[in-house]
Amino acid sequence: MDVTAAPIAERRPWAPQRREANPLTPTSDEPFSCLSEVDLFADLTPEEIAAFDQMAPARMFRNGELIFSQSQPITALFILKAGRVRIFRVTEDGKALTMAILEPGAVFGEMLLVGQRMYDNYAEAIEETAICQLSVRDVERHMLSDPRIAIRISRILGEQVARLEERLTDLALRPLLARVASTLVRLAESQRRSRVGHVTIRLTHDQLAGLLGATRESTSKTMADLASRGLIRQARGRIVLLDLDFPASMIKGIPLIGTWTSFLLFGGEFPGMQIVGRLYTLHILLLPAILVALLAAHLILMIINKHTQFAGPGRSNDNVVGYPMLPVYASKMGGFFFIVFGVIVLIASLFTINPVWNYGPYDPSPVSAGTQPDWYIGFADGALRLVPPHLETVFWDHTWSWNIILPITVLVLFIALVAFYPFIEAWITGDKREHHIAQRPRNAPTRTAIGAAGVTFYAVLWAAASSDIIATHFWVTMEGVIHTLQALLFVGPVIAYFVTKRIAIALQKKDREIALHGYESGRIVRLPGGEYIEVHQPVDEYERWKLVDFETYEPLVVRPNSRGQIPWHQNFRASLSRWFFEDRLAPVTQAEVDEALSHQHHELDHIAEQEDAEIQAMHERA
Repeated sequence: MDVTAAPIAERRPWAPQRREANPLTPTSDEPFSCLSEVDLFADLTPEEIAAFDQMAPARMFRNGELIFSQSQPITALFILKAGRVRIFRVTEDGKALTMAILEPGAVFGEMLLVGQRMYDNYAEAIEETAICQLSVRDVERHMLSDPRIAIRISRILGEQVARLEERLTDLALRPLLARVASTLVRLAESQRRSRVGHVTIRLTHDQLAGLLGATRESTSKTMADLASRGLIRQARGRIVLLDLDFPASMIKGIPLIGTWTSFLLFGGEFPGMQIVGRLYTLHILLLPAILVALLAAHLILMIINKHTQFAGPGRSNDNVVGYPMLPVYASKMGGFFFIVFGVIVLIASLFTINPVWNYGPYDPSPVSAGTQPDWYIGFADGALRLVPPHLETVFWDHTWSWNIILPITVLVLFIALVAFYPFIEAWITGDKREHHIAQRPRNAPTRTAIGAAGVTFYAVLWAAASSDIIATHFWVTMEGVIHTLQALLFVGPVIAYFVTKRIAIALQKKDREIALHGYESGRIVRLPGGEYIEVHQPVDEYERWKLVDFETYEPLVVRPNSRGQIPWHQNFRASLSRWFFEDRLAPVTQAEVDEALSHQHHELDHIAEQEDAEIQAMHERA
């Protein structure tokens, strides 16, 4: 190939002040195989690939340099080893129409093998690029001797024809928004991703406009529309396709069985053809059956264990104080049933719900992508977004995607901790009794603080599922939102724990003060000596029960076993018990309550006597 032609920058209005390449610039002295990881030569043995490498010297091209053009006709088969190459044509008015953006591993110039000279095409390096080239004569000789290469080339040509037909369909039949979306998806699928999640496409708006055959202005507006819908995120020279198939991504990230589990669930590659029918069966059959079974189990447990009740006079863990099921609660439930039934019948008779016939044929293009996952799956999406990228290792010939394994592990542990927490607390406290008196949250400060920390942890994960919506609505960077939520995921539960525990203990102190000294009545009394005091009114019996009727526990005392030893798990249990009960208030005793009541009655009687004496003195003076 003639590579000494003069620069033709003045003949290319689409790329001013750029020069033609001198492709004879060699690469570094470090040897590497040009043909490895290239589909065209995938069937060859290492010895055959090494022989081909001897005939395919590597060349380096700088950003903006032409690999071939009209003045430098193509005479070889090119193999893109590193970098990216843009194939384009130039119209009569000087506009460039991009035909393809090639990634490493691509082969171009293959049309020479079927007699097409491609005089109208240009190839330009759009970044530092390494290219190997094979002469057409060498390729044709190996095609005659090895039919495997001929079959591969025929497949490549067929794929290229299919891509051109798809692009022609896009240009002729689809609006710009659909063309942009399909092009981005096609570019994302062409990338070889070793991880699931977001896909980054290195492409400028100008390059994308050339690929679409549209103006840069219209392309930029369309990209802004896609970004506002939460489908993409834009950066300088990069377009990030957000991970819209995260359920399949999380399933595929499970080691060893992920791919097969995803195929079993979706009936093939995501989204598959079976998932809709399976979800339909799940929603109309399995989930209702599970709910009915759980409702029946709840009723059985309620009959066995009786209703939980709040503290009050005469109430204990062994009885239920309240109205009987028949006829009081049965009448209430029957009345509520007929009210709900009547409202549903009224709505069905007089109102129209979701008149789909008024909207015409289904068109997915106006559907907003700003919708977020529901509460029962949003936290999983948030965990997937918060995990740092590129956490992967190769072990036992399998890629272990820790950016998927870690979120799944954390979520499983979190759900297991929530499910087994009552048993864990019973083991720490040593309390195995049944409890049917509902405790006020303030009377169990450590448990309440742990619950607040768990809710905060869940809330941060749920907020992370809407990180793109937060970024677009509040005009902040996506990276800033993610980094803030990553910090809150660890710091937030700790802060919530200590703040909640302090508030609960403070409320206990307030309840103790009210139980012993009464509440502020707002009544101001002037004493004979001129002093003004506010009268505290004693609480009634029912209110006092709520304030003082609770139990507290002390840390467990570690005792040696029959051999005089203290096992390590008992020491650990004692440490947890000390942490659980280190901040506590002793409940008000009955003696303290009686003494406080006596003092309150004495004070009230004394104030009443002073008021009577003051009034009598006023009458005498009058």
